[in-house]
Amino acid sequence: MNPLIAALRGTLVVSCQAYPGEPMRHPETMAQVAESAVRGGAAAIRAQGLADISHIAGRVDVPVIGLWKHGRGPVHITPTLRHARAVLDAGALTAAVSRHVVTRYAGDRSRALATARRRAHALLRDVLPAGGLARWPAASQAMLERWLPALDLVDDLERWTRTERLRLAAVIREKGEADETRHQQRLRAHTRLLAGWARALSG
Repeated sequence: MNPLIAALRGTLVVSCQAYPGEPMRHPETMAQVAESAVRGGAAAIRAQGLADISHIAGRVDVPVIGLWKHGRGPVHITPTLRHARAVLDAGALTAAVSRHVVTRYAGDRSRALATARRRAHALLRDVLPAGGLARWPAASQAMLERWLPALDLVDDLERWTRTERLRLAAVIREKGEADETRHQQRLRAHTRLLAGWARALSG
């Protein structure tokens, strides 16, 4: 038997999920629910969706069982290898962010977030229409805030082309609009962003 499965045998695994349209459908809310469950004795957390997995993995010190529900067919829970890899990367990226905050900012999360915000806003400011980020939907603005730590992992943001910056804006807006499939399509096409994260993960 897998050692992790053996360790969880007979323990409490709590599923922290909310469906589209429900009031609690938000990564930060799910992370708070997961943290509360762990404080109450949960030995592991089951989470759905890349944003939820990433947020929860950064907040709890127990295993996170991630999955991605896609489509309505008979096999819709993490149905392909692509989905499985994305779920794995969501947790790995969170670990890389934590390591980055410790090594680059001496564990000062406030300073890390402020620096990440300045870099991201400077990156996008020159490629957006008049009004820029202030004219984005509230959900997309909130998503950019949640992406800041991961964007700060990319060491060459300042050298990105205008096209690469525009594509990043599209990736974040799609995520904010809660269209996970279209978001993933745009994300996989952004090779410069993925290459930056790959360097961070291998560092």
